[in-house]
Amino acid sequence: MRSSSSRILWEVLIDAYRLLGFEKLGDEAFRSLVLARIIEPTSKADTIRDLEEIGAGPAPEHPLQLAQT
Repeated sequence: MRSSSSRILWEVLIDAYRLLGFEKLGDEAFRSLVLARIIEPTSKADTIRDLEEIGAGPAPEHPLQLAQT
């Protein structure tokens, strides 16, 4: 993570995702895309950029990402 505030935000969102039971999906790429779009609702292409900007790293390769091309 780039800053402690980004890290804290990301951890809080992951906890909320888990508390809602979505971790049962077992799809880390989907989780990353969902949480990034909560931070900044934007296009799929921009979501991947946003993940890198907040320091969460690139989204793992996922069908949603491949559909952009």
